[in-house]
Amino acid sequence: MEMSPERLLFGIAVPVGRVVEADDYPSPIALADALGDRYLCRFNPVYARIREAALAFGYCFSAENTPLRQDYITLPLTTLHRILSERTIPYCNTADTLLRLRETNPHVALSPGFILDSTKRNYTLHEAAHCVAHAVLGTPELAESLKTIVPGSRERSMLEGIFAEAFANTVEKLGTLFRGSPLWDHVFYCLNSYVGPKDKITGVLEKAHRELGEYLRFAVLFAASFEANLVMGQPDDGVRDRVRRAAQCPEGHDEMVRDLVDTGFNLSDVFREYTGPAYFAFLGYTKEYDALKDSLWLDRPENRRFMQDLMPRLFAILSGTPPASQPANAPPD
Repeated sequence: MEMSPERLLFGIAVPVGRVVEADDYPSPIALADALGDRYLCRFNPVYARIREAALAFGYCFSAENTPLRQDYITLPLTTLHRILSERTIPYCNTADTLLRLRETNPHVALSPGFILDSTKRNYTLHEAAHCVAHAVLGTPELAESLKTIVPGSRERSMLEGIFAEAFANTVEKLGTLFRGSPLWDHVFYCLNSYVGPKDKITGVLEKAHRELGEYLRFAVLFAASFEANLVMGQPDDGVRDRVRRAAQCPEGHDEMVRDLVDTGFNLSDVFREYTGPAYFAFLGYTKEYDALKDSLWLDRPENRRFMQDLMPRLFAILSGTPPASQPANAPPD
């Protein structure tokens, strides 16, 4: 019986000093007191670029014991709007405990599996991606464009939240691709993300890069993640067609589109069916959310055009290149 990577990691013990040293990459954008953050800022370009973008948009990261952090730790679903308004992303100090362990007993060793299983996780990558998408959607050109196709302010606010969630889902999956050290990539990424590396997803994303290129891979995955936050159950041909057209993916890549859509739909069933709807219910948007779920939003050409304007701007942040209004390898819709 094949064992999961997490379970295999219980079979070895690593000196705590080595864990600390593996994360010892000081950086002006890294959080020294979040275990694994400095390593990821050094070796994972997706992680680093989202951090850089969040800071550039004026967001900060805080481990201070403020009401926002207390509420985030206790009931995170209720705090996203406050993170955006206060421009502060809370996290937990997860590094100093290991430093104190090393000081107490320099020879203490723990299995990486035990560290993963027992350490409080941080989700700064996911929350920062939300903030970055929110900032991009708030730029005057995009904000005015969205207003023309979605007149209601409540509907716009809800739609912006779904775009941001789709971006965060996409970012976390793409972030699993980058490799520095197999051990620390796995441990540190899992400690700082909702999504851990999975061979099946990695294989699909690497194949998509070879077949479609970086931009179309991102566009299909982003559009699929948008649909996954609205469509319950498994994707059908209608979903795949909406995603292909929104991403401006040429015909002839049906199998690749199917695999990427399935990857985009690889979200927790509990999140899709209960957590997402519960968040919009908390905001008082149940009526608007139910209407959006039934609207087949990406079927409308003007809506696809908006997404096609948004996606290159988001992709530019991940790729570190200036955004273009239309990528060179994307055909007209």
